[in-house]
Amino acid sequence: MQILSKINLKLAAIILPVTVLCLISIQQAHSQVVKDFSLNGNNLASSIANTLKPQIQNTIETTIQPYTNQVNTYISKIDNYQKEVDSYQKQLSAIPKTIEQQVDKSVSGVTRQVQDEIDNITVQVKNKLDDLKNEVNAAIKSSIQTLTWGMLGIDGLMTAVITWFVVRRVTRQLNKEIANLTNIISGLETQISQSVESVADGVRNQINTGITDSTSK
Repeated sequence: MQILSKINLKLAAIILPVTVLCLISIQQAHSQVVKDFSLNGNNLASSIANTLKPQIQNTIETTIQPYTNQVNTYISKIDNYQKEVDSYQKQLSAIPKTIEQQVDKSVSGVTRQVQDEIDNITVQVKNKLDDLKNEVNAAIKSSIQTLTWGMLGIDGLMTAVITWFVVRRVTRQLNKEIANLTNIISGLETQISQSVESVADGVRNQINTGITDSTSK
């Protein structure tokens, strides 16, 4: 029975260090995984920002900027019509009253033309605004979809981090249990060594007693 106990202790002395080394390796691997996830999280955030920035810039360049240019063109046309009206008014003040009605007619014609152009511009601007609203809504929808995928990635990252914390806590608990087992085994080794030494002393005493008895006879 004592021999089996000694064998078990020897096996424990061999297996325990190997187990501790395995747990240390697992803990180091978990640390590396968390480091990789953290790096991937930073790269993901940068990727989302880099994806949205050109998308927004492209929306501005393809929709808002052309619309702004067209509005400026309409404003320039109105300015030209206004200059033409001003020119007729100057002519009106410079010519005899007998031609005033003819000039008034010309001015009225230009005024109607300007009004028609303004009405036309109003309709076109309304259509452009509707198109712009649809394009902006589409861009926002696309951006939200991109952000949604990004948030899913971040959610996965957070799940990994939480998992790491759980594993880390379990690993710490395992390390604590291993330390307790190590202390228990160390105590058992001390007790067994003392018991073995005590048995050895008893055997030596019996041998010495036997030798003394034989000599006296």
